[in-house]
Order: sequence, then structure tokens, then C-alpha cells
Amino acid sequence: MTWFTVALFAHIVGALSLFISLALQWLSTLRLRRARTLTQAREWSGLASGVARLAPATGALIVGAGAYMAIVAQSWTAPWLDVSLAAMALMMLLGMGVAGRRLSAIQRASAQATTDGATDSATGSISPALRARLADPTLWVATQLAAAVALGIVFLMTTRPADLVPSIAVVLVSLALGALVGALSLRPRQAAALAAAPVSKSVQ
Repeated sequence: MTWFTVALFAHIVGALSLFISLALQWLSTLRLRRARTLTQAREWSGLASGVARLAPATGALIVGAGAYMAIVAQSWTAPWLDVSLAAMALMMLLGMGVAGRRLSAIQRASAQATTDGATDSATGSISPALRARLADPTLWVATQLAAAVALGIVFLMTTRPADLVPSIAVVLVSLALGALVGALSLRPRQAAALAAAPVSKSVQ
């Protein structure tokens, strides 16, 4: 056993942790869009916020171990590696910056709504303002983009393109696929929300 194999193990563990975190964030975002009570909104947003706290450690493990292996293998200047690092930063920006901040805001809003208005949080209704946060298309699309970029990074690590242009193309394709999946999966939910809007007004 060498330090290189130890770094490889740490790199793989970091990658597994990353995909587990992305999967939990995706699941939390999906459940939040389908939440019907304040309890559901609070629980799923709390899970997402907890997962987000692990992201910096996961990223440091992946980048640190990967940097060590690149230095040992003398492949630090490889185009695919440079693009992967940039894609990693983009993925963290989407997952922690865009989606993470919105999920934290949802957690705070649902907790505040529970303490202010709902005597029974299990059946407490979700206000229009909180519902708008739960159905935020930016949150949903950013989650899809982060997952797609992560898959693109794995593709780069597996194929290791020798040129810069193919490496950039992989990231661009992953972004396009993530945006497409996010946009297409938004349509049914938006249509349902529009159909339910008149009913909500009549009930009030």
C-alpha cells in the first residue's frame, strides 16, 4: 500500500459521498415541491440543509486527494483535469450557492410559519409565499444542473480527453442535459399549479 492508493481511496469515498449528497438534495427538492403541510416542508428542508453542511468537507476530500494524485502522476497540466476542477467549482456553486441558499430559506420560512401561525404543525397549511419558495423553478433546475455536471466530471475522469475542446464540450453537454431535464420536469408541476390556483381562491 502506498500514499497514492490511500489518496485514491479517499478520492473514491469523496465521490461516493458527493453523489449521496446530490441524491438526497434532489429527493428533498422533489418532496418539497409535493409537500402539503408545514411539517413536511420543515422536515425535507431540514434534511437538505443538513446535507449541505457536508458539502465543503466532501469537496475538500475530492479536490485534495485528486490534487495529490495529479502531482504524483505528473498530470497536473492535463486539459481534462483543469476542466474538471472548473466544473467542480461550478457544481458547488449550483448545489451550495443557488440551491443550498434557497433550501435554507425554505427551512427558516417553514419554521417561522410553524411558530407564528400553525397550532397543529402536522396539518398546518402552507402559505402562498412559502408555496412559491417550494415551487421555485430556479431551485429545481439548479439541482438538476448540479447532478448533471457531477456526471460530466465522472465522464471526464473516466475518458480523460487529451484536448481542451472535447473536455469543455463534455461539461457543456452535461449542462444542456441538466437544463433540459429540469425544464421538461417543471411543466407538469406548473400546469397543476395553474389549474389549482382558481380553486384556492374560491376556497378562500
